[in-house]
Amino acid sequence: MLLWCFILLIMAAAVLEVVCIARGLWYIKAAFPRRLRPGFRRQHEQTGRPVPRVSLFVPCKGMSPDLEANMMAMLRQDYPRYDLICVTESERDPAAPLLAAMSLTEDRLHHVVAGQATRCCQKNHNLLAGIDVARRMNLAGDIYVFADMDICPGHDWLSHITLPLSDPDIFAVSGFRSLIPGSNRFSEHLHAAFSALQAMAMTEKAYAAMWGGSMALRRQAFERYVVYDKWATAMVDDMSLTWIIRRHHLKRVFSPDCLVTSRETYPELQRVMKWLVRQTQYAAIYIRPYTALGLCLNSVLTLSMIMCPIVLVFAILGMVSSEFAVFIALMYLLTGTGISLLGTFVRQKGIMFRWFLYAPCFLLIGSLCGWIGFFSRRLCWANILYQFDRSGEVLAVEH
Repeated sequence: MLLWCFILLIMAAAVLEVVCIARGLWYIKAAFPRRLRPGFRRQHEQTGRPVPRVSLFVPCKGMSPDLEANMMAMLRQDYPRYDLICVTESERDPAAPLLAAMSLTEDRLHHVVAGQATRCCQKNHNLLAGIDVARRMNLAGDIYVFADMDICPGHDWLSHITLPLSDPDIFAVSGFRSLIPGSNRFSEHLHAAFSALQAMAMTEKAYAAMWGGSMALRRQAFERYVVYDKWATAMVDDMSLTWIIRRHHLKRVFSPDCLVTSRETYPELQRVMKWLVRQTQYAAIYIRPYTALGLCLNSVLTLSMIMCPIVLVFAILGMVSSEFAVFIALMYLLTGTGISLLGTFVRQKGIMFRWFLYAPCFLLIGSLCGWIGFFSRRLCWANILYQFDRSGEVLAVEH
């Protein structure tokens, strides 16, 4: 009886994995462009109103080779009415001199110095400081858009991310990123694969997940649902906004039109594992039941894939039935196929076959890091150590 229960559990986990990934790809490649996008465009045209003014907030930390190019991409949007507010922790931040210099030549760009966070994560503190300055300088638009400094959006990104808000029932819009491995290192493929898995989860309405690197909502909604107060003590911006959406049963749209591509995958395995722990910590705070279910399913799939070569050897030796060995082998192939399907989101030649081969290692490392993050209450990010409670409120900040 226990064996049959285990067999059914493996089968359910493998089928569910493939169905969820296939469903996510269908939404991105077919459902949104064929059904949702035309509907939002019709609503926008029927309103006949001028485009709303936008405040674009970008928290910045550190200097990267692409920072100036990314800022210029945000300044050259095909959108008539918007301001770009870039926020650093201090004037000593490596990004501050460039942003200050650009603010002198670019009328749209405004540089804000936020100071150190004491009650929330530094990113939230920077965003709230930018919002405070926008209000004082009369730069607060009808729509608030938030973006990460490491994205380089296309010229129509701002138009796309604000388009679904033409529907008054939509509370927020989220984009996401497609990570392309910069080399053939295993760690970079691991980073890209789990980012693609996150993208599939973004298509699921039950999670209502947001991504802080590319998201938008109306200022009126931001104030009505006191997002400012939530962020003032929260561990993270996007998942705490997800909590508000779920609590108040609000509608959010994941827009594949707002996907941004990046080759900034982590080359160090340790860095990728820390990233996986952090991502699970954020999810475990705000969507804990779904996170627990996902980790359990991944753990079952990991166990079945590790068992496969052992069971095949035992079958050859006559220690287990050949039927059981064939079943385990089929589940291995089904699970590996599901992981390889994530490669279609990345669009790199040969990546689906590579990810099929890497599937057992992906699941093993992902499960281990996931369970560590699920029970952890301490998080280190950008040289700042945070302690937080189960609700996601920051208890202590150590710079």
